[in-house]
Amino acid sequence: MLSSHTYTHETLFNAIDRRLKVVSVPLAARHVERPSRLISSLPRHVWRAGVAVLQSILGFRPSQVYGSLGILMLTTGLAPFLRFVYFFVRHYFGSGRVNVAL
Repeated sequence: MLSSHTYTHETLFNAIDRRLKVVSVPLAARHVERPSRLISSLPRHVWRAGVAVLQSILGFRPSQVYGSLGILMLTTGLAPFLRFVYFFVRHYFGSGRVNVAL
């Protein structure tokens, strides 16, 4: 387990990676009037759970995460170059002017 916060998310990721069937089982619970001892602040719990999920994703599928980030950076870096090539070819084969800010 990568997180000390909760193991539920990591267990689900591990089960999905092993192609196990995950089902939801409804449980009857009694109503409690006192404040939760498990979750003192909902935003803090959501933040910590989100961090645990991101750590799990990076732990179980690093090549997918870093590959996607690499492709995103590659396409972002290629956009200005492709724009230049478009206007260069348009000017070379057409009669328009090229205004390229370098």
